[in-house]
Amino acid sequence: MTKEERKKRVQEAWKKLKTTSRDSKEFKEVLTTWNKLDTEYLKLYNEEY
Repeated sequence: MTKEERKKRVQEAWKKLKTTSRDSKEFKEVLTTWNKLDTEYLKLYNEEY
């Protein structure tokens, strides 16, 4: 996966996280996805700089 694709996935996950209600069932799932992607992205970012 390219850096741009990763970045896009992270942005989509963030948008989804912001628009999902905290009370909804899927919020936990969205949050988990976000945390995984965020960790992955930070690793990538740290390797670069």
